[in-house]
Amino acid sequence: YLAVIAASAPAIFLLKKFAFKNIILSSLAVSILFFVISNFGVWVSGTMYPKTITGLVTCYTMALPFFKNTLAATLLYSTIMYGAVYFYKTKFSFDINQ
Repeated sequence: YLAVIAASAPAIFLLKKFAFKNIILSSLAVSILFFVISNFGVWVSGTMYPKTITGLVTCYTMALPFFKNTLAATLLYSTIMYGAVYFYKTKFSFDINQ
């Protein structure tokens, strides 16, 4: 759970201003940070990979196919969720950047 909390930290800083570019950047940052943290945890606590640099690289390499799905889902759901907020706030005349 700590990885999810730590990975969401970039979104707090990147989403100060409501813009599509910031949504994409924060989604990328969160996905990459979660990938790095969670797979490091797998390498440290698991027994599948040796505790060497080669084992760490292998762990990250083996996780790459899962990363593309994580990234796609994060981009999709972030766009949908922030799009819904944008639609709601513009329809009811709220200041989005408040």
